[in-house]
Amino acid sequence: MNFKKIISGAVIGAMAVSAMAVSAFAEDTKTDFNAYMVFGADDAWVTTDEQNISKDGEYTFTLDNFSSDSAKLRVIYIKDAYADKKGESLEAGYKTPLASGFSIESFKLKLNGKDVAIKDTFIDEMKEKDVLDYCLYNAWGGFSYITLPEETITSVQITIKVISGNPAEPEASDSTTTDPAVVEPSTTTDPAGTDATDATDATDATDATDATEVSGTDVTGTDVSGTTGVAGTTDGKGDGKGDNKPTGIVFAVIPAVAAAAAVVISKKRK
Repeated sequence: MNFKKIISGAVIGAMAVSAMAVSAFAEDTKTDFNAYMVFGADDAWVTTDEQNISKDGEYTFTLDNFSSDSAKLRVIYIKDAYADKKGESLEAGYKTPLASGFSIESFKLKLNGKDVAIKDTFIDEMKEKDVLDYCLYNAWGGFSYITLPEETITSVQITIKVISGNPAEPEASDSTTTDPAVVEPSTTTDPAGTDATDATDATDATDATDATEVSGTDVTGTDVSGTTGVAGTTDGKGDGKGDNKPTGIVFAVIPAVAAAAAVVISKKRK
């Protein structure tokens, strides 16, 4: 099988899987809507300000600017504000934008500052609706999940705990940078107790000694062929028997250089 065909097939397969993953993600709606609480009675119909529901956490809706006889209460609910305001003119097929993992974990109700028990079945029975609508009390519908106090109601408060189902937002990184520590050059002490000046002096003294010895020696009568590679003495009258090791090395290198040059020339001719 052609190797290029195998690679092409693998790339195309990976692209197809990526496309399906993006498509599936796009279909998962993000929770992002406004909600409010409505307290409806024959002698008072009031709503709270809207709150945007898009993150995990608790949301509290409070009304305390009214007075109503509990016997005249008709509805208490938390609703999708947009859908509720639209009423019968709400476009067909509208759904409250909720992620697949959205849920309301708890409801807490207070009337006149006092806790009011809510039936345990309330949350489960309010789920699975296209449009969010959690109704605690509905006299028109003939049902109630609470027991109303026999008194005038002047305040109502509902707190809900929401799991948005949205992916967690990345935490803001701390952009504060710390300056690198300045490392001071370390000072080392000569183990022998001799500082750099002493070492320099010692070197200078040695050089001076060598210089003195050379100056005080009659170079004319000394055979220096071992260092210069020239046989015999410096007066040019040598016997030709001096040590020619350095010169021998040079002659040994010449054939190797010539051979290398021949190889280069041969390659060029080809």
